[in-house]
Amino acid sequence: MQRPLLLAAISAVLSAAGVAAAPRQPCPRVSSVVSTSVASPSSSVTPSTIAPSEPVSSTIIPAPTSVSADPVISSTSVSSSTSALPSPTNIVLNSGFEDETNINWDLHLPDGMTGTFGRVPFVHSGTRGVVIIAKAAVSGYISQRITVKPHTTYSFSAWVATSSLNTGCDVTYYIGTPDGTGQTQVLATVPSAKLGAYIQSTATYTSGDETDVSINAMVTCPQPPGTRGFYFDDITLTS
Repeated sequence: MQRPLLLAAISAVLSAAGVAAAPRQPCPRVSSVVSTSVASPSSSVTPSTIAPSEPVSSTIIPAPTSVSADPVISSTSVSSSTSALPSPTNIVLNSGFEDETNINWDLHLPDGMTGTFGRVPFVHSGTRGVVIIAKAAVSGYISQRITVKPHTTYSFSAWVATSSLNTGCDVTYYIGTPDGTGQTQVLATVPSAKLGAYIQSTATYTSGDETDVSINAMVTCPQPPGTRGFYFDDITLTS
């Protein structure tokens, strides 16, 4: 039997039995649908997974700022600690002669000399001082008994002025025995030629084993000076 006649016979039999043949679907359309469905999800996933990672790195940026602040705090604390240094201590009481109630000084003057504590015509600072008036060829001094530490270095300073030039008298500062009669160490000497307006003398004194000494300012006149005034002020010994 020929093929067309055979197919027609089979079709007639199936139609008589009530069975319909299903039409064939073209295969190329299946691969097109699959390709479209796969491409669409991949494009939507890419932006959703990358976007959240960007703000994470921004939270780490402030860290160097807190670290750099530490050196500023450190340098400030060092600066404040070095400025708190102890000030020198002056062991001479009433060194400026301002206290007329507790003078703490003694006058040792022979005949031909007089002395006064308090308001005097010439002062280096404040309103008070001490003056020794010399009228004869003698020596006299002011003295204060002080306590020093053994083997300690002190800085000495004193000021003196005269009422006139060319007095012919010298001034000597010295550390002495407790009553001032003996000289342990001469601190400074101001010759007559340098006396006039207030002049400062400075020196360094290092104590030995002794602790009970005196600080003194002496006026020595080899020749009668007439009437001359010697003004002392601000006598200090600091450590």
